[in-house]
Formats: sequence, structure tokens, C-alpha cells
Amino acid sequence: MCSNRSREFFRRLSQTTFTDPGRYSRAPPDENDDSETTFHKTVEIHGTQCRMKWCQTCGFYRPPRCSHCSVCDFCIDTFDHHCPWLNNCVGRRNYRYFISFLLSVLIHMLVVLSLSVYYLYKNHENLSDVSSIISIILIVFIVVLIIPIGGLTTFHLMLICRGRTTNEQVTGKFKSNINPFDYGCLFNCSRIFSSSNPPKLLTKKKKSKTSYQIEVSDKKSKSKNGTNKTKHYTMTSV
Repeated sequence: MCSNRSREFFRRLSQTTFTDPGRYSRAPPDENDDSETTFHKTVEIHGTQCRMKWCQTCGFYRPPRCSHCSVCDFCIDTFDHHCPWLNNCVGRRNYRYFISFLLSVLIHMLVVLSLSVYYLYKNHENLSDVSSIISIILIVFIVVLIIPIGGLTTFHLMLICRGRTTNEQVTGKFKSNINPFDYGCLFNCSRIFSSSNPPKLLTKKKKSKTSYQIEVSDKKSKSKNGTNKTKHYTMTSV
């Protein structure tokens, strides 16, 4: 059991670390001229006005939920946060791997904690042997770490149910307005864990236009399996 959980742990860790989080390509130098550019545009999503900021570094209007990471120096689609421990951003394309990684760590810790406690219970008369001492050390180590890791996992599960990112939660983006990206707890979870991974955005762009996609769920339209259809709108900035 522990070996399977260890394999799952390292698999999710590598997926989160090495998967492109959703980096946007920069506009070519001949297009990146903001001398006559307005620094904000608005787009309406489900009746809510969402602001798109002009990125001076990348040279295009950032789609809603996109943010420029000062560490990676790229605009990231559905930016959640930059994780220094993974040396990678967490965004739209690797967020599911990140939350799966947290869950696998938490489950692995609970399994090891349970086995260690059970071992001490069965061998309570020999607490001075090496195996018992190792079990005690593991219990103390896990109890210290399980509080912050469990809290972080709970925090992200709460964000998924509310349809928010860490960046939106910290900055209070939707405190006064309706969140147009909240489709209900059940559908929010299905979008994270069961939807297909979007294609990479970091590709060579045409010299005349900068394109990007905005994903909007249509509650009125249903697919054959009864789930809400997701529409992808391609927007072009000349």
C-alpha cells in the first residue's frame, strides 16, 4: 500500500513540476507597441464585467484570470500562484496535478501515521527497540506536518468549490461582485478533476495578431451525459 502511495506521490509531483501551467507567448517586438494602447479593456462574462489589463512585458491584453508571474516572467492562464518548492507556477494546465499532489501527500501521511500507531499498539511492551523508536519519530514528524498540509489542502478544496483561484482569493477580486466563473460546487469540481487538459498556449504566433481563448461554461446547454457544455471563445488583439 505504501509503495503504491509513494509512486502516486512522485507521479503527481513530477506532473505538477514539469507540466506547462498555461504560459502565453509574448507578442513579437514589432507588435509590442503600447504607445497608443489603452491599458484596460472589459469583457462581459455571464453578465459580469471583467477587466483585461494590458501586459507591457508580453504585449497583449491579459484574458480574465490571467496574471503575469514576476518569477517566471510569463503570463499564466488561470494563474493560481507561483510555488517556489516546485519551481513552477500553478495555473490552468497543472492545477489538477497540484491538488492531486496535495491529496496524495495527505493520504500518504495518514496511512503512515495509522500504521505507526498500530505498530506501537501491538508492540507496546518493546518501546525501546529500534523499530518502535522509528515509529515514534515518524508519528511526531507527521503530526507536526499534517496541520499545515491538511490546512493547505482544505483551503484549495474550498477554493475549487467556490470557483476561485488563490490569486483571486488573496486579492479579493470577487468580494463585491458576482464571480462569473463559479458554476456551483459539483460542476466546479468536475471541471478540475474530469475535464480534458487544454492544449499548450506557448507557441509561435503570427506576426499580425495575438490570439487567446476564454473558457465559459453554458449552463443552458447540456451535453449527452447531462453535464454543462463548455464554450471556448477565441479573442484576437490586433
